Amino acid sequence: MDQQWNHEGVVITADAVRKAFENIRDGEDVIQSCQLVRNVLASSNTSQIDFCVGLNGIEIFLSTMSKSSDPIVQVECARGLTKIASETSGHTQLAIQAGVLPAFLNLQPILMTRPIFFSSVLK
Repeated sequence: MDQQWNHEGVVITADAVRKAFENIRDGEDVIQSCQLVRNVLASSNTSQIDFCVGLNGIEIFLSTMSKSSDPIVQVECARGLTKIASETSGHTQLAIQAGVLPAFLNLQPILMTRPIFFSSVLK
């Protein structure tokens, strides 16, 4: 049986997560796909984080965040990366090795120019 997770009463399947990462990578429904993945990551279950890492989640979020000019997409990807990186020290190391820190620093000008906008998006 394929893995599945429950987030606030909604069942999310492993196939849905795979498809979401494909969408993020391919630039289709990126915001909604990031949000679906973040719902899986929200449970603080290491196996779920590992599943997403195994799907190249760090690289997909990082690449999309770096390529996109849409600040909402950038913030959604950053939130997914933050969730992965904050799970364990091993996950932190994976994120650092992938280049998350320089990418986050590149976001700073965007976040500083639109703080009111982002405070409402992040609620």
